Amino acid sequence: MELINKYNKQDLREIINFSKYKKVLIVSGTNSYFSSKAKKIISNFTKNKKTSLFLKKKKVPDFDELQDLIKEINIFHPNLIISIGGGAVLDLSKVANSLHKEIQLKNKIKSNSYKLNNFCDILAIPMTAGTGAEVTTNAVIYIGNIKYSVEGNLIRPKHMALLPELIITNKKKDIISSSAFDCFAQSIESMFSKKSNNASLIFTQKSIKLFLDNYEKFINTKTYNSGYLMSLASYYSGKAISISKTIAPHAVSYPFTSHFNVNHGHAVSLTFEEILKFNYKNKHNSEPNYDLKKRYDMMFKFLSVNNIFEFEKKIKIIKKDLKLKTKLSDINSKIPQKFDIILKEINSQRLKNNPVKIEKKDLLNILKKIS
Repeated sequence: MELINKYNKQDLREIINFSKYKKVLIVSGTNSYFSSKAKKIISNFTKNKKTSLFLKKKKVPDFDELQDLIKEINIFHPNLIISIGGGAVLDLSKVANSLHKEIQLKNKIKSNSYKLNNFCDILAIPMTAGTGAEVTTNAVIYIGNIKYSVEGNLIRPKHMALLPELIITNKKKDIISSSAFDCFAQSIESMFSKKSNNASLIFTQKSIKLFLDNYEKFINTKTYNSGYLMSLASYYSGKAISISKTIAPHAVSYPFTSHFNVNHGHAVSLTFEEILKFNYKNKHNSEPNYDLKKRYDMMFKFLSVNNIFEFEKKIKIIKKDLKLKTKLSDINSKIPQKFDIILKEINSQRLKNNPVKIEKKDLLNILKKIS
């Protein structure tokens, strides 16, 4: 069940109170669960249930914590997992639930040879407006500093609910801004994925409109209404990329997070417009079965710009509004000396979705341009 209305608490209570769900495992972030209203809300809904609490400590969905969560699932035997937090919490819960039976798990994730088998239902409640992980059919796991994707229809949570009061209580401005850009980037990237189709484009258009109409209000005032509308933008971006997946800006982003602690959406923003410009300039080498020029014209219309130059200007304004640093050396002076690491650990799955072939030498030129 997908609860995407403005007020969902009563329907949420009915899901949790379903008689089948006698044992509930709550998965959340160590700080966010207690500093927000999450604990109060969930405790109120689970009074008559046997519960256990698993708190994620690391910033990214890490393999070691994945193993710890799988142990907790196999020991506690929940009928329902309530995953409440940012994208890392939701991804960790999704993978643990689907891969709880796998042996030699690390190798199977690396080789993409796993078999999904859900232990129980998941209720996903996002606490950031950005990733759309509450509805996506993929999840991220970091093994060491390298990001891997776990994908399949069973990964998508059985239930999800938007609770704007959780979104607007987040006081970490860097995470708020980073998540907001991730929402926007996912929607734009979805348009240009080789797997894009008419259904994903419908979700993309809804997400982009909601984002453009509300991101400034959300960043500056964080009212219940702006929190709800940004959550809805994130939800639609998640629906879009579940169909299409993301492209090169996401592919390049992960090493920035794992090696330099750059928040995910911020990491995506670093190469975003430069890669979109690269794709546009090389549209004559387009690989998808759609007309790339027409797809760019569609994006220009969505963003109310006329050409690729106005597009670039628009993106710079959005990043400025979100107070996202754009120069690599301003984020971390060591980044320009570590391009080899970044290029080595680019995610090949996402890079293959790019509408034109982009080589590592092309990405190196882009990294130098923004250093």
